Amino acid sequence: MKVAVIYSGLIPDESYKDNIWHMKTLLPDADFYYTTWKGRGEWDFIDHYFDEPFIKYNCENHIHKDMIRKFREIQNEGGDYRESPKFQKFEWLIKHEGRSLGRNRVKQHLIHALAVEKFCEGKDYDIIIRIRYDLNVKKLTKDFIDFSIDLCYNEKKPVAFGAVVVDPPETLCEIGDMKALPDFIIIHREDMFAPDLVKSLIKCKKMEGAEGGWYNVMCRPYNVNYYAAYDMVNMT
Repeated sequence: MKVAVIYSGLIPDESYKDNIWHMKTLLPDADFYYTTWKGRGEWDFIDHYFDEPFIKYNCENHIHKDMIRKFREIQNEGGDYRESPKFQKFEWLIKHEGRSLGRNRVKQHLIHALAVEKFCEGKDYDIIIRIRYDLNVKKLTKDFIDFSIDLCYNEKKPVAFGAVVVDPPETLCEIGDMKALPDFIIIHREDMFAPDLVKSLIKCKKMEGAEGGWYNVMCRPYNVNYYAAYDMVNMT
């Protein structure tokens, strides 16, 4: 099976070296590609720097409106509401720095779409693995990643890795009701991800952010559920 591994997004520190080394030991026959946004640092291993766009809408505007409503409800409760953990969380979310994050939460989908176009189209890949730089992947085993790739290809459903702690940790379950795809690592068939759809949704200001956005471009168009693997990948 022909596999491409695409790294994308920001590179926060030197931890990416262990991440990449470990993934290469798990997938020695895969082709690896490394991308990030132009102007976000310089590294000698990056294959391509994409121009970082300005997103003209906030995909989380509805979330912030709901937070403001809850924020006002807490204020109306009276008492020393400023000491409430809920208040402190909502206060940050409705400030500028919290709201501005919503403009960035569709960029992860876009950079993956651009990378798939640049490195994978016309090369007959069966599977593409999208992965972030800021991960600790030491818990992953070769048997599990190989099993996940085969499952994705044969069942025609993406396999997504998240950070929820489960028991036992090496659990892979089919998710049928959550409209959000964990996004630490995503394994998908090459023919079940359309870069043009991502770009079109962003242009029409309909792309959702983060996990919800991944679901809307990897599951909804193909009317499939996804498999989720937890507690084997964590942020560094």
